Amino acid sequence: MWREDLKQHIKPIILEVIIGIFLILVSVFVIESYNDNLETKQEIDYRFDQANLFSNTKQLEKAIEQYNDILKISYKKFPSDYARAQSNLGHIYQDLAEVRDKENNAQNAINAYQKALEVYTVEKCPYNYAHTQNRLGNAYRCLAEVRDQEANAQNAVDAYQKALEIYTLDNYPLDYAMVQNNLGNAYIRLAEVRDRSSNVQNAIDSFQKALEIYTLDNYPLDYAMVQSNLGNAYLYSAEVRDKEKNAQNAINAYQKALEVYTVEQYPVDYAGSQSNLGYAYSILAEVRDKEKNAQKAINAYQKALEIYTVEKFPIDYAMVQNHLGNAFGCLAEVRDYENNSLNAINAFQKALEIYTLDNYPLDYAMVQSNLGDEYRCLAEVRDQESNAQNAIYTCQKALEVYTIDKYPLDFANTQNHLGNAYRCLAEVRDTENNAQNAINAYQKALEIFTIEEYPLDYAHIQHNLGNAYRCLAEVRDKETNGQKAINAYQKALEIFTIEEYPLDYAETQKDLETAKGFFL
Repeated sequence: MWREDLKQHIKPIILEVIIGIFLILVSVFVIESYNDNLETKQEIDYRFDQANLFSNTKQLEKAIEQYNDILKISYKKFPSDYARAQSNLGHIYQDLAEVRDKENNAQNAINAYQKALEVYTVEKCPYNYAHTQNRLGNAYRCLAEVRDQEANAQNAVDAYQKALEIYTLDNYPLDYAMVQNNLGNAYIRLAEVRDRSSNVQNAIDSFQKALEIYTLDNYPLDYAMVQSNLGNAYLYSAEVRDKEKNAQNAINAYQKALEVYTVEQYPVDYAGSQSNLGYAYSILAEVRDKEKNAQKAINAYQKALEIYTVEKFPIDYAMVQNHLGNAFGCLAEVRDYENNSLNAINAFQKALEIYTLDNYPLDYAMVQSNLGDEYRCLAEVRDQESNAQNAIYTCQKALEVYTIDKYPLDFANTQNHLGNAYRCLAEVRDTENNAQNAINAYQKALEIFTIEEYPLDYAHIQHNLGNAYRCLAEVRDKETNGQKAINAYQKALEIFTIEEYPLDYAETQKDLETAKGFFL
């Protein structure tokens, strides 16, 4: 009996001992687990500090190593640190994309931001969500510069719009303004490949919204930056509608930017704005006060070149020299033809000192095409044969790059310039062959410039083609080539109506009547 009583007394004691041991073991496990986590958190914080240090000192590869080490932690244990590391890693890759391997680094940035957004949801972390969406938009915009422009520009627009769901004007005015500016730039990028008119207008609207916050008094540098971007948007708009109005709006915007970007305080921004201002004046010169506005364009470009020297800023120097050449060519049409044509040629040749075929093939081709057209213009007043030959040579150089498959519009424009040069040469030497060469060049241009897609270019080249056939008719198959000239002029007049293009109509009609004279 007493044994049974002993068992009854011992059972609870044993149970209490077992429970006690269990609790001790659990406590030890919890303490050790806490200490492990504490050590891991301290390690994470240390690596963030190291990564920030490397990032601030532009040791970007070392910063990437630190962030990748942080990302070895458990996504579930430390989600906020994981997301923060991904976001920062994306920013590092984006900085790298600005200096090398743009495509790969921009894509790496996108991947990192998308992983951060798995944690930074709009419901749980709205501010971080918006911040990361803005950065994601920047990365897509960067990628759009080198690959799949339409898709990536649209992705950028989408990301910025998601950021603006949080960054409202009332709650986050500065963030709102920043993203509106970025959104405007994304719309510009999209306008280059799709729905130019509507996307440019979207860009203008976004920049104007940014300027509701970025005022001259409160945020002068941001104000100047957005005014410059707004000017760019107006110039894009000038290409599709209301050229005079939009060019003037662009001029106004650039002049406002220059209230902040003085040559003393911000010389590089000053030079960039002067270059843009010059381009806007060149556009305005096409439709109003050609002499006055071409001269203003020249003045602005020359101010830009005071900063953009060939030694310090060779690429910007070359770009502005090309624009300067175009402005001198425009001025030559109304004043001091020979000297201004020579000034244009001189500017183009300076641009080609930088834009070589090996290093900058597209820029090289662009300037060679411009140079060819200017030599042809100079041939009208001096040394016709040699300058026409120079024009042919430079156009052919451009066509080494501008193939019909890769650059159809540039190919067509340069073929038109080449045709003009051959026609000019035909007036002084080997009329039959050179007139035929001109005809061949114009016909190649018309493979691209169809009446459906490019009616104005089509009409201009049909007019030029008519002139070339008329030239050929002087030396061979008068009636056949005279009729071909008449046909070409009549095709041009399908576009050059007296109501819409009275000057072009009058000139083409006059040449048509001359061609009809072959049959008298």
